[in-house]
Amino acid sequence: MNKKELKQEVEELKDLENNWDSYGACPITERSIEKANYIIDLIPRESLSANPCVVPINDGSINLEWTYKNKELELETDGKQIIYLKCENSFCEEGYLQLDDKNFKKKFYDFFEWLGCKRYPCPKCEAGELYDSNTGGMFGSMIECDNPKCNYNYSDL
Repeated sequence: MNKKELKQEVEELKDLENNWDSYGACPITERSIEKANYIIDLIPRESLSANPCVVPINDGSINLEWTYKNKELELETDGKQIIYLKCENSFCEEGYLQLDDKNFKKKFYDFFEWLGCKRYPCPKCEAGELYDSNTGGMFGSMIECDNPKCNYNYSDL
């Protein structure tokens, strides 16, 4: 999955109407969509390989969630802060990360270092990173470079 596909999933949540879960859920707000897209823009490329999920929340907000090996990460923003939940095995930690914190980006990237996703530099161009464009596919991998000027690809399909 790439950032464009992830943002498309976020945009599709606009179509959820009042009571979309049959338990009185609010429609997803435009502000939630903007903030989810802001978080997506910050996500390190290698963390997309862990198949993030876009999850609508009944209060009109959006969660972005990762499960990687024995770890789970959930991120939600209310506009001024990111609310996070990190779980490993049975231990969970939750808290807030202020968007105006001068160390915000470092703390944000620390989530993904903790998650354990690795970077894979492209052996052909060395400027891009490799990713599986068939993530979640049933029949194998299609490895590509994210540098649009590079045509590196490998498939075991």
